Amino acid sequence: MNSYTPEEFGLNLSCNNGGTSTNPCTFLGGQSGCGLLSGTPLIAGDFSITIDANVYVTASLGGFDIPLEFPFNYEGYTLSVGTGGELGCTDLIISEVVEGFSNNHAIEIYNPTATAIDASEYGLVRFQNGSTTPGNITYLTGVSIAPYDVYVVVLDKRDPDGTSFEAPVWDELQLQADVFVNPSYNDGQEVMYFNGNDAIAIVKDSGQTLVDVFGKIGDMNALLKIEAAEGEQAYISQDHTLVRKASFTQGYTANPESFDIS
Repeated sequence: MNSYTPEEFGLNLSCNNGGTSTNPCTFLGGQSGCGLLSGTPLIAGDFSITIDANVYVTASLGGFDIPLEFPFNYEGYTLSVGTGGELGCTDLIISEVVEGFSNNHAIEIYNPTATAIDASEYGLVRFQNGSTTPGNITYLTGVSIAPYDVYVVVLDKRDPDGTSFEAPVWDELQLQADVFVNPSYNDGQEVMYFNGNDAIAIVKDSGQTLVDVFGKIGDMNALLKIEAAEGEQAYISQDHTLVRKASFTQGYTANPESFDIS
């Protein structure tokens, strides 16, 4: 039988003790309060809950104060966690895309789970200009992403004397990189040459399994947004940094019907 702490399960414990103790679930004598488990569970199933509590009192006996401890154990509670849309993220997601000026391109991958993920069998692909066929897979060989941590992939353009298509990535972005990839354009088949209208995806199983996609595969217009001031269409993902909203709680494991860029 597996046991989980609230943190490992994706939950946080808090109590309304009014700040009377540095321990968030300590209540002083004569007080009452409530404990709250909050968050997005990461694991589906039915789980029994055990709550252990200790009551401390001081008894006076013969002029001496004697501290006494009374443990209490509460059992018989069940937490049921559904599947699908009710769950939080259970696999890697694309958390940020940098499509900056010139060659300043980066993809941030986030591990939202309570365990490290061996990303060696994962890879990044690009669906160029609305294509339904992916380009080459850039594998994350030898990469392990710690729980609740990110891994930043940056285009490998670092020649300080490079110009035009070989212009170097800015120093600020280079400092954020965990790895540099795709030094050659290769007819646009490599993932890091996205330019604002390409769907980008994390895949595994040699590309047979979709883990998450940023954009809509086969629809380059999914990344369009009307610029009200000009009344013209523009790829809002071009020359911008886009960050996934906190409300995004599950990667797209199938091509989405729509993709809201706003």
